[in-house]
Parts: sequence; structure tokens; C-alpha cells
Amino acid sequence: MCRRWWAYGSDTWPWGIETTTRAATILGAELIEVQGSHHFGHVTHPAEFAAFARRAIELAPPALTGLTWREPGSRGVGTVRRSP
Repeated sequence: MCRRWWAYGSDTWPWGIETTTRAATILGAELIEVQGSHHFGHVTHPAEFAAFARRAIELAPPALTGLTWREPGSRGVGTVRRSP
């Protein structure tokens, strides 16, 4: 079974929070709430979004993705790369 990780912003639309919470419950997914974020949390809360992306990569089966996370380099941008 593929593990899942879902997130929502505390300041997003109420139906978005409800839908995300229900889906995570039904699918048995881990769920996080990003405090102070809305639908565009990837713009307003980049550190939290990056943590979300890293966690999703950690949870994905390596055989399925073959991806690993590489910490940000000199430009401050992390990358996802295929494992050898």
C-alpha cells in the first residue's frame, strides 16, 4: 500500500479543510495543518511546503519513485533526484 501525506492551510476555505480531512481519514493518510496558510501555501509558507514535499518523497516506496531529496545548494533550492 502506498502511504499518503495530505496537508491543508488553516486559513483556506472551510470546504477545503473538510474535504482534505475526510479524504485523509478515508485513505488512512497522515494529515498536517499549516497554521496561517491558505490555498497558496506553497507561495506564502515555502519552508512548510518544502517539508511537506520532503515527507511525501520519504513516504513514497523507493521502488515506485526511485527519488531522494537533496538539501538546498548555494541557490537555496533543494532538488529531487533519482537514486542510483
